Amino acid sequence: MNRRPNRRILFPRLESRRSGRLRVSEIHEIYWEESGNPSGIPVIAVHGGPGGGSSPEMRRFFDPGKYRIILFGQRGCGLCPPHSELRENTTWDLIDDMESIRDMLGIDKWVVFGGSWGGFEAFYAAMRAPEEVTPEVGVAFFPVTDFEQEVRYLDAFSQVQSATQRDAYQTFFAPYVRRIFATRGGAPDAPGASYEGWNHAAVQQQLRTPFFIFHDDQDTLVPFTMSEDLIGNALVSHTWFLHPDPVSLESAGPSHGLTIANHDLSVNTLATVLLMSRLKDDGGTLLTLADSVAFEAMLSTLHAQNGRGQTLGNFPAMLADLASARVQIYDLQTNAFVAGPVFVSAAVNAVWGTSYTPEEIEGVLRAF
Repeated sequence: MNRRPNRRILFPRLESRRSGRLRVSEIHEIYWEESGNPSGIPVIAVHGGPGGGSSPEMRRFFDPGKYRIILFGQRGCGLCPPHSELRENTTWDLIDDMESIRDMLGIDKWVVFGGSWGGFEAFYAAMRAPEEVTPEVGVAFFPVTDFEQEVRYLDAFSQVQSATQRDAYQTFFAPYVRRIFATRGGAPDAPGASYEGWNHAAVQQQLRTPFFIFHDDQDTLVPFTMSEDLIGNALVSHTWFLHPDPVSLESAGPSHGLTIANHDLSVNTLATVLLMSRLKDDGGTLLTLADSVAFEAMLSTLHAQNGRGQTLGNFPAMLADLASARVQIYDLQTNAFVAGPVFVSAAVNAVWGTSYTPEEIEGVLRAF
């Protein structure tokens, strides 16, 4: 009988432990909440947008026994009135709001975790934080890291022949463009507009926090080249999901690519272990969830990528962290804990056709 991936997404549902609203300007207040372990590792999860809001599902990315999980809404989004209000709502304001939450909750340092527009906030909040409270580590999925690149990328959609496709993209990007133009003074070439400080030059100069980035080259919302440009930064580790053919804007809808969406559980397994391995320095056990079938499916995607001669980026080193003897993985297929080296060696051997032992797999991956 063929096994199937367990569709349970990471950790069980949980309720917020406390929540509230924080007045951040004369017209804006933002929603915030806490869940998980009040004495755990503080992590702030930043939602995408603009226009969306934080979801209770975001609490489930993290082990509630290990993390103090903080969610919040960006100005004008979700539970944060007034909805869609752009006054007193600049990129600087969004970054300052995260610092206000950190200060209100009495947190010295935290982990930043975000995707897409939330990835931008995670990156720039880490960059702009006072040195004494610089986040210790961050994870960003398909992050917007250079505003000018993003705006110029949008010019490509004016060349799309299908009016339906073109309208779908223009509708999707409208709130992003409004937010960027309102805070940067217009388009990059507009008189008086300035994108200085919100580009890769600023990232290279100001980033002090190690970041793990995941990106799919068929992302139609945030250009993959934006993340590629960060490879030279010593603080950035990356895993790419690459395809044999380029994405077509004529047929693909607005999305961050299907690979990460299809392998969300396995990608989050990697991300959570990467965070814990960088933060937990007492040599204790690191616990995480995974699904062995889903994990092998993700490895199969990367094996095909490797077979085409395409880079795996820092993925082998990330996988080596999962293969550490410190790691215990609760496999949703067997409903039992498996040692990290046993889990990873079995998955690698099944996909690559190798015969590595649990004792040697971590070293093999680090030498890859």
